[in-house]
Amino acid sequence: MVYNYLLDLYQVLDERKKHIELQIGRLSDAGEKLRYQRGRLQAIDDFKGFLTSHYHAKLPRRLRTQL
Repeated sequence: MVYNYLLDLYQVLDERKKHIELQIGRLSDAGEKLRYQRGRLQAIDDFKGFLTSHYHAKLPRRLRTQL
């Protein structure tokens, strides 16, 4: 049951990443808003990398292959 939290967190991060990528696509200028969105995207990627490197191995094998 604890695995559900990690799987839900992966799903939320993926949804946020898609949302941010859409916002980046809408921004045409290289202003402050674009830098802010890219920073958000980088933070999400870093956090997902942290989760993958520290907690992904603790998932059962059948769930690891699905992600």
